[in-house]
Amino acid sequence: MRAAKEPVLILFSGYKHTGKTTLIARLTTECTRRGLRVGCLKHDGHGFQTSPEGADTARYMDAGAISVAIADTFGHYMIERRGDEPPSVPSLVASLGAVDVVFLEGYKTVAMRKVVLLGKDLRCGGHYAIPDFLLHGDAMQSVLAFAVPETPFAVADSSLPVYHRNDIDGFMAILDRLMQEA
Repeated sequence: MRAAKEPVLILFSGYKHTGKTTLIARLTTECTRRGLRVGCLKHDGHGFQTSPEGADTARYMDAGAISVAIADTFGHYMIERRGDEPPSVPSLVASLGAVDVVFLEGYKTVAMRKVVLLGKDLRCGGHYAIPDFLLHGDAMQSVLAFAVPETPFAVADSSLPVYHRNDIDGFMAILDRLMQEA
């Protein structure tokens, strides 16, 4: 696989506990093994914790700091909490630096190429149902594929590919194709 000039972006969306983080972590490992530089962005619609409660970084943020950095001999982490509008996806991608691929988690309503993870709760007999966040407007146009936890590998009213959520080779084939197009 060759590195792209601009990073290839793939969004992984779905409801809680469908395996998004696990899949992204496994894909990140495989991409890194292949020599690709990976950036990851996570959208959290429920609010997030900057650090474990009681950690120094959490104490600084709780005290009112808007930016906290922690550094060691291997690099640093930066935490920012701003009261303004959330940054755009392109500005967040730009902040990741020189990467070949960016995996995004969440952002269900953002119109960009995505893999949608479906949970067992959307299983209806011989197929899975399309989640409601894809039922409005042209939301289905950005879907590359679906990922499911178990058979059947079919989604109602869709001819898009359906993979088991552990099919890393299948998802890497999608990434290979997108990188060739980039």
